[in-house]
Amino acid sequence: MDLKAAFMAACLAPRKPTPPSLPSSSSLGSSTSNQTSLFSAGLSLSSDGLSEVAHATRLTEKYPNAYSDFGNKMPCIFKSGPLWPAFKGSGLEADADAVVREPRPVYGHKITPAWRTINSEITEMLQSRNVTWTAVHAFAYGNEGEVRSFCELIVIVGVEPSSLSYDDAFAAAKVVKEILTKAGFPEIETAFVELAAPIPFVALSG
Repeated sequence: MDLKAAFMAACLAPRKPTPPSLPSSSSLGSSTSNQTSLFSAGLSLSSDGLSEVAHATRLTEKYPNAYSDFGNKMPCIFKSGPLWPAFKGSGLEADADAVVREPRPVYGHKITPAWRTINSEITEMLQSRNVTWTAVHAFAYGNEGEVRSFCELIVIVGVEPSSLSYDDAFAAAKVVKEILTKAGFPEIETAFVELAAPIPFVALSG
């Protein structure tokens, strides 16, 4: 047997690619740690174990603006009212020109005296529908770096990631709108977002 010829044949033979190694469970972290770091890191694994792409598809299938309304770190299940201005980099793809959505406190709004009652009615409604809610906020919204807010006030309902379907969010949002209309604020819109913990600052102030 010609060893030299056999050696050359082995070197030139096509090789099977080595499959990429998956990260260990310790590097992924638990779903809880991923959720609590929602504001400091991008999506990696949803609370039900779905990958980024599968999780994104679940949301954008029914609501295409899921990742453009509030950005990647606070996916939107449903938002009432007119479309918000879109920006480059919406979706999961990182983009250096992407605009960051910025929640802003609201001062002296006429809803402030009624907010405690409105908030209570909303949370009671959420509990009656078995919604795993994490926060009910009233914020203004603008783009980071821009002085003017493009939304003067919106009621944000945060829910545990992957816990609420589009249809249930739509139905609950309709009731939130009814509560706001009954209180005299039909112009205020609402959004249901995936949010593991409340946004840590005071939204409404007299």
